[in-house]
Amino acid sequence: MAAIEYLLFGDNNSIGAVVDSLNAIPRKLECLIALGENLKNVAVEINNLWIESNGNYQARFISSTGTDFGSSTHHLVNEMVGLLEKMLKTKIGRPLGKTTDNSTYLELLEAYRGRYSLQLFNSNLQVFKKCTTEAQTILTQVLMII
Repeated sequence: MAAIEYLLFGDNNSIGAVVDSLNAIPRKLECLIALGENLKNVAVEINNLWIESNGNYQARFISSTGTDFGSSTHHLVNEMVGLLEKMLKTKIGRPLGKTTDNSTYLELLEAYRGRYSLQLFNSNLQVFKKCTTEAQTILTQVLMII
C-alpha cells in the first residue's frame, strides 16, 4: 500500500498531475498496475484460505474452542491486543514523537502522502469496536443458553 500511495501522491500533485505523470513515465504506470495486481492476488489468497476447498481455515478456526493456549479465542485476544498496541505506537506515538525525542514526525503517518491517515486510524478503531461489541453479544447469548 505504501508503494501505491507513493506512486500516486509522492510528489504531492493534483489528480491531473498524477495522471500526466503516469502517462509521461510508462514504467511508473506499469509499477502501479503490478502493485495493484499483487494487492488483489494477496487478498484473494487470504480469502481462499477460509474456503473449504483451499485449506478450510474457517472450519479449523470454529472447531478450536475454549480459551486455553492455542484456541481461537486465545489467538484472537492476543492478536487484538498486539494490533491495538502496535497501532497506538506506530500510527500515533511515533509520528507525535512519543516513542522518540518528543519531536513530531508527520512523515511517519501511515498515509502521509495521501493525507488520509486519520480516516485509516478511525477505520481501525471501528473494526476493534465492532469485534468487541459482537464478541460481547455472542458471549451474552452463550451465557443465556448455559
